Amino acid sequence: MNHRTRVSLGISLLLLAGLAWAAGPATASSKPTYYLSLGDSVAGSAQPIGGEKSGYTEAVYKAIRDDHAQLEHVKLGCGGETTASMIDTSRAGFCRYPGNQLDVAAEFLAAHPGQIALITIDIGGNDGLACLNQATFLLDQACLDQTFPAALANLATILDTLQTAAPGVAIVGSDYADVFLGLWVFGPGGQAAAAANAPIVDALNADLVATYQAAGVPAADVSGAFDSDNFTDTVNTKQWGTIPVNVANICRWTWFCDDKYTFDVHPNTEGYQIIADAFLETLP
Repeated sequence: MNHRTRVSLGISLLLLAGLAWAAGPATASSKPTYYLSLGDSVAGSAQPIGGEKSGYTEAVYKAIRDDHAQLEHVKLGCGGETTASMIDTSRAGFCRYPGNQLDVAAEFLAAHPGQIALITIDIGGNDGLACLNQATFLLDQACLDQTFPAALANLATILDTLQTAAPGVAIVGSDYADVFLGLWVFGPGGQAAAAANAPIVDALNADLVATYQAAGVPAADVSGAFDSDNFTDTVNTKQWGTIPVNVANICRWTWFCDDKYTFDVHPNTEGYQIIADAFLETLP
């Protein structure tokens, strides 16, 4: 089976499955419209407790579905996805469909001209995580200097492919909340690591946003929604005492500081809603 056949099969399987995230069946007299969500495990609504149905993409879909005729949600976000694996399946990723995510998305878009209401995407976070020192929890700037420009070039390719497949369709990207702020609550060493990583994450986010903007794509300010730069204001907490508000937000809206799921970078349901609100505020 060649690559194009695998991609076509992936689209067919999505359609034959009734698009598991569909709002309802189309009538014979009208065609459905689609919200296509793309990206990594955050786009896939991942949480350590499982489920994958309470993420930001579900919240965005619920918020906009009444504004579009027979809106259905096609969700392709894939755990472990990088900008490289989104283009080339052999590189990584754990997608449940054949072919790479970008080809599957582009073929779906081409097959449904005039029926796409919105595309959202978050990608690049795992490219940055690849440069995390697992022993110290410090991001390696030299590693990022060497590898992240390729991730930005991949993102530009991804956006160009989507825009070519669906000209004029609204696309919204995003930056990321700085989950490493949660290291703060694990003692002086964690506080030093959180402070050291913060400007690096800011720079990576700025590069992602600049790449979106260069393609004419707005980017949801997820980092801002989590108040990621606010080390100044503090919050009194029962578990950790007085901590900066940005740290408190990470501990409140992700699983990173959780006693059972410590260091899990994924948002919880409340955090996904915060992300969804940032996307909704960015819609053109």
